[in-house]
Amino acid sequence: VHFVDVLIRQAHPGPGAEPYRDFPRKLRDAERWKQEEGIPYAVVADDLEGTVHQTYGGLADPTYLIDAEGRVVFYNMWTHAPTLHRAIEELLAGGVPAGG
Repeated sequence: VHFVDVLIRQAHPGPGAEPYRDFPRKLRDAERWKQEEGIPYAVVADDLEGTVHQTYGGLADPTYLIDAEGRVVFYNMWTHAPTLHRAIEELLAGGVPAGG
């Protein structure tokens, strides 16, 4: 099982944060975020246009778990860490995550 987190286009970057204007900065921020949060899996960055983000619906903070065959097996409109953690555990245990 492989996990990847995708740093998407910022709809609302937050206080004091400007939207990305160059891809190298976005890549540096993805790596910094991975290090700061201790994320044990790959963190990648979507292009500045948000191609991957738009492909999956363009919502503000969605979560998708995609199985090895490329099927979406879990979806949540807003990322909620405890719910995501339970879904990942269910997927790793060989089940299909419930709801979202």
